[in-house]
Amino acid sequence: ELVKFCKYVLSRFFTLAASNNKAYVELLFWKNIATIREMTEGYRTDDESGESKKGPTWSSEEEEELETLYLRFKEEQGGMYCIWVISEYIPHQVCD
Repeated sequence: ELVKFCKYVLSRFFTLAASNNKAYVELLFWKNIATIREMTEGYRTDDESGESKKGPTWSSEEEEELETLYLRFKEEQGGMYCIWVISEYIPHQVCD
């Protein structure tokens, strides 16, 4: 029965590999059910999935405030330390 099962699994894989040339590369990585579904049913873009990976958008007022604070503190603090000082002036929920 094990030989029969192996033949079945390999035949399914080679059938999939005939239509999906990425199947061989996909074997190198651990998969979850969602990834396997994408392999068998076709890969989709973020637009098709309905999920947005973008973070929250900033209003023009928030962007302007950030730029003003950056210009104010960049010469005083310099480099990355400027970001820490600016984060104290921006409302906490924006920084999270």
